[in-house]
Amino acid sequence: MEKRKNIKIKSRLRFSIFIITLTILTITCASTLIGLNNVNGETEQNYICVQVVAGETLWELADQYKSKNMDTREAVYLIQEENNLKTADIEVGQIIKINAPIEK
Repeated sequence: MEKRKNIKIKSRLRFSIFIITLTILTITCASTLIGLNNVNGETEQNYICVQVVAGETLWELADQYKSKNMDTREAVYLIQEENNLKTADIEVGQIIKINAPIEK
């Protein structure tokens, strides 16, 4: 017959900290595995690709696609930043990526 070993908890505080840490680690691993910490839907950008036609300016595009309470100058700046444009000059046939409606 085997003799069973008696286990005594010497420090309740250390044991409690161990159990809490183990619980947090288990919950973190489980949520990572099932994708509960996936936030792509909140950060995903919705872009419209606009091909520039003759006579169109970046200012007109910005004014057309900006949100209601945004200044056109700010919308032009955001489009320039998104498309790596150094100036507001655009060419016919160029494809401009616009976050529509443009928001901060």
